Amino acid sequence: MNPTAKTWGTENKHKILMIHGLLDNSESFSGLVPLLPKSYCYVAIDLPGHGKSSHFPRYAVPDFLDLVIAVRIVIGFLKDNPIILIGHSYGGHIATVYTQLYPSEVTRLVLIESSYSNFREIRTFKSYYRDYLQHVYNSLMKLSNKIPPTFMYEEGLQTFIEKRFHGGMTRKAAEKLYKRNITKLDEGTYQSKTDPLLMYTVCMFVNASRSYDILKKYPITCPTLCIVGLNSKLPILEREILTQLLNMNSRALIKFVEGGHHVQSDSPNIVAPLVHDFLNQKCNL
Repeated sequence: MNPTAKTWGTENKHKILMIHGLLDNSESFSGLVPLLPKSYCYVAIDLPGHGKSSHFPRYAVPDFLDLVIAVRIVIGFLKDNPIILIGHSYGGHIATVYTQLYPSEVTRLVLIESSYSNFREIRTFKSYYRDYLQHVYNSLMKLSNKIPPTFMYEEGLQTFIEKRFHGGMTRKAAEKLYKRNITKLDEGTYQSKTDPLLMYTVCMFVNASRSYDILKKYPITCPTLCIVGLNSKLPILEREILTQLLNMNSRALIKFVEGGHHVQSDSPNIVAPLVHDFLNQKCNL
């Protein structure tokens, strides 16, 4: 595992680790960071299989906890404990679970358009996993003898924008992520560097009730800021469970802003003042 990252600020400053969403990369935060306090060192990682980071082994289907382990490795490398975590979308899910597992290591938590888990009702266990395993099997068979597809720059960019989760992105914001996700070939075409098996990342099979029980047993207690885009298409149930989590925390704030699921990339000027003020608070909420 060889994760890469983008950094802003000097290493001697207190570090903030930024975790992007599934199929995105560290460029998710490149528009936001310049608007945040200069008193921190910001480290935005490329999770394994994303951006410039190495892939998982060729036929290994990533598990959610594999990505949590990657964050654990990066935090150990940074040697800055405790740390502040900022997560977007699936990266917020990773940051939340990490904070539940290691509460003494996280002083503040910022969640941007985040969910807690992909919920499945118990009655769907068999049908869901049979469909899931069939999709993974089909993909693995194709990978065994398939040459990665090539595409022209503009064609690939349009596909990239269309495949963003929970709503699209502006072209300007998407192009930053897209450039970090592709490799140019000699003949002027491009290939994606994203691990194709990330589409099948395995999540814990829990229903909403069980998730609530876990949250109640291991609540988030550090100061937490949750930013929600009013035009996001994130599933309501996933957002409701996260809201319940934050309601258990007297030091949590939920802020609603104009924007979609990628609001921190599309409109960093809207998100930045909220994060800026939250990071600059000297006392606990």
